[in-house]
Amino acid sequence: MKPLVPATTLLASLDLAACSHATSTPEVLAKAVQAAFDKGDFDAARKFADLDEVPADLHFHFLENVRECSAESTCSVSASPATDADRAQLQETARQPNAQAPAVDGMITATTKAKDGSSSGKMTMPRAKVGDG
Repeated sequence: MKPLVPATTLLASLDLAACSHATSTPEVLAKAVQAAFDKGDFDAARKFADLDEVPADLHFHFLENVRECSAESTCSVSASPATDADRAQLQETARQPNAQAPAVDGMITATTKAKDGSSSGKMTMPRAKVGDG
């Protein structure tokens, strides 16, 4: 099953199986994503996200966060359980053509704050089982 990617708040499904020995818990996954973002390591960050069916603008948004976190912003990545509101958002977006809602296991949130204090933001992604992993 391919993850759903709501165009509003949820970006891509982060996958614990991407590197299962290194990301055995949601918290460890969050730390691994944090490390990839902090280093500006696009390849490492990309391994954690299933972006295959994601529109180009959301690819850009995800990868732009990797760039910003390594250069212009201070970022923190955390794991949390999925709320009913998160699941409702996914189900609502699944009504779009060719969209599917993943079975969400939780959420990964990257919070950014520009080093010069000019801006801040938050990117929330569902954490879900993707494929066999």
